[in-house]
Amino acid sequence: MGESKGNIIATVLGLLLLLGGIAAGLYFGGKTVFTKSKAIDLTEIDKLEEAKGQWVSGEVVACTTEFYEVKHNMNGIIPTGKEHYFATFMSDDGIYVIRASKSWYEKYFDADTFLPKSGSKVELTGYVRKIDSKFTREIQQQIAMTTAKEKPVYYIDTLAMRYGIFLLILAIFPVFLVILFFVLRKTGLLDAQMDSGAGKVFVVLMIVGILGYGALLLHTLAMV
Repeated sequence: MGESKGNIIATVLGLLLLLGGIAAGLYFGGKTVFTKSKAIDLTEIDKLEEAKGQWVSGEVVACTTEFYEVKHNMNGIIPTGKEHYFATFMSDDGIYVIRASKSWYEKYFDADTFLPKSGSKVELTGYVRKIDSKFTREIQQQIAMTTAKEKPVYYIDTLAMRYGIFLLILAIFPVFLVILFFVLRKTGLLDAQMDSGAGKVFVVLMIVGILGYGALLLHTLAMV
């Protein structure tokens, strides 16, 4: 009796965790992806009461090479990615911290002069995020030689769309697996095929779904 009750509690908690992760992925992913069309000019950012969560765009006059890198890992062992931060000089004479890929920098800027290659115009569009308190001190120290601006509180994330889509996919994938599970169970195919190749494929999909869901939670916690 006690063991059965424990299984029920574990199942309920697991479902709540699953639903919470799906909701978080849909909310944060959807909020990022579907608000890009409402991007405002970067010169308007100081007029906002709260800049976080706003898409902005502007022309980059110059951009320093990477001045800060954040390495992410799981349990301190498995590397899960890196974040690269740059300081950009914009056409409104403002200096902003941005997160971008190294390939983006190499494509558009000269590392020696910090200027756009071949005098080309570089338009930047990104999602405003708050600098994580864990990195605020380090980023402020790193950018101190570049700008006289007081403590940067926000940064512009040029990779936001990519991560927003990633969140939506991870949120939808577990829903697909749950629907597939009940369909197979209802038709009796699950019991009949569990020892066959189709059954093994389903098990693999379930494992991938669990891992993907774990990545969703980690990513959501890291980005909000």
